[in-house]
Amino acid sequence: MALTLRLPDTDMTGAIADGRLGQDVAAAMMEMGIHATTVASFSVSFDSLRQSPSDAVRERTRLRRDYTQLFTHPTTPLMSIHETLFRDHEGVGSLFVSTEAMDAERCYRQAGVTASREHHEPADHMATEMEFMMFLRLQHGCALEQGDFDQVRFWESHLQEFKDLHLRKWAKEFFAALVERARTEEYKLFGRIGVVLMEWEFSLQQPSKQ
Repeated sequence: MALTLRLPDTDMTGAIADGRLGQDVAAAMMEMGIHATTVASFSVSFDSLRQSPSDAVRERTRLRRDYTQLFTHPTTPLMSIHETLFRDHEGVGSLFVSTEAMDAERCYRQAGVTASREHHEPADHMATEMEFMMFLRLQHGCALEQGDFDQVRFWESHLQEFKDLHLRKWAKEFFAALVERARTEEYKLFGRIGVVLMEWEFSLQQPSKQ
């Protein structure tokens, strides 16, 4: 999901055009155990977006317009891509002094991760939070494969904490809003995928305290 939540580039539009993104999403969902009918529905949607890779530059421009209108328009963005502002129902939140961003950074540090400054974004950007969840899931999966149950519990605790303190409070609502407010079929599709992934994530049983 993280790739789809950054300003679109030709890598992203190329992956949509040649079908790689759809294949990656389908493979990940099947591995997660998401119902095959749901996966097939998303695959059909991605197939409808396939086109000549030579159109990637034109598609980047089109998707950037939607991304800007959704998230980064200087005066009238349709929604915020930052947890602080998305959850701010009273209009007093600020990205400059953000308890959500500071706590997200704390979670990253405790898991041994330093948030990349490549994109010059606060730590509560949705793409960054999704990247962190991908990292935690990867580490948890590796620990399971190795049978290292101390590490399994370690990564489970980080997963649960981050979900409880951050994602449960805005992620599903964010993706549902994206479905409603996006103008392009691509971003509507990304929103639908996000809703399904968050429903799957939040449905998992909490780790044992033993």
